[in-house]
Amino acid sequence: MDRTERFYKIDQLLKDSKVVSFARLRDSLGVSRATLKRDLVYMRDRFNAPIEYVRAGNGYRFGKPRAGPRYELPGLWFNATEIYALLTTLQLLSNLQPGLLDGQVPALVERLHAILGRGDRSWQEIQKRIRI
Repeated sequence: MDRTERFYKIDQLLKDSKVVSFARLRDSLGVSRATLKRDLVYMRDRFNAPIEYVRAGNGYRFGKPRAGPRYELPGLWFNATEIYALLTTLQLLSNLQPGLLDGQVPALVERLHAILGRGDRSWQEIQKRIRI
């Protein structure tokens, strides 16, 4: 099961039960303890998932919505290579006709940068190198 499928499976398990044990999550996903922890952290940090640990039930559940964007799994997934290609295309279009995409694109570009991760600055290098 790939990472995307795991996110959807975690989401479904948490929606279907009040509290889901860590062991049940691991068994359902077929992953290591470390992988499950990384997935939960990723969902909290990147998707703003209100996943919380419940000590009394020794498991996880969806809590109250967190501040910031509403939690929702994306309907359209890109891998890093596809995101770089999209950012490159946007950069090329903005160089060809400045102002053409100014109103529509900044929010999209910001989300793409967020998906790539805060520590990944490769996209900045790509933008510096594109010239027509």
